[in-house]
Amino acid sequence: MKGRSNSMAALVAMVLIVVAASPTPVGAQWSTVDSVNEYGEVTGKAAASQWTAPARPLAAPYEDVMARVVVNDFGVHLEFTVPPNLVGGQKNDGYDIHHLRGRWDGVPVSSFMVDQRWGDTSLHFYADKKKVKRILRHETLSVAMDWYGAGPAAWNFSLAGASEALAEAAGPKR
Repeated sequence: MKGRSNSMAALVAMVLIVVAASPTPVGAQWSTVDSVNEYGEVTGKAAASQWTAPARPLAAPYEDVMARVVVNDFGVHLEFTVPPNLVGGQKNDGYDIHHLRGRWDGVPVSSFMVDQRWGDTSLHFYADKKKVKRILRHETLSVAMDWYGAGPAAWNFSLAGASEALAEAAGPKR
C-alpha cells in the first residue's frame, strides 16, 4: 500500500507541475477595463491585454516596465507602467509623434505611427474604427521602439480574446 501511495503522490505532483506550466487559457488573456480621461473620470469601457514584459529585459531603471494593448471602438493604444522614454520622433506642442517597428502575426509592417503626450504613459495609434476591426483579425501584435537609456525594446502581445473583450466592453447592441 505504501508503494501505491508514493506512486499516487508522484502522479499528483507531475499533474500539478504540468498544470502550473500550462499557458493561460486563450480567452483569459484579455479583459475589460474602465476608460478614464485626464480628470480621472470613467468615460466608458475598453478591452485590454494582459500586462506583458518586454521580449528582452530593459536596462535599469526600466527593468520592471510592463505594457499592454488597450482597444475601444474608436482607438488603440499601448499603455505602459511608466511613461515611455523614446528616442527620436517629431516634437510638437505638448506631444511627440513616433514611428514604431511592428509585426502582425510575425509579418513585418512598414511602421506604426503613434503619438505620446509629454509625460503620458500611453502611446496612441492612429486608428479609426475600420483599423480597430482589422487589428482584431490578427493573432499577435509585436511592437519595437528605441527606448532612451535601454536601447531597442520590443513587446509581443497575444490578440487572442481581444474580440470577445471588446464586445463585452461595448455592451449590448441597441
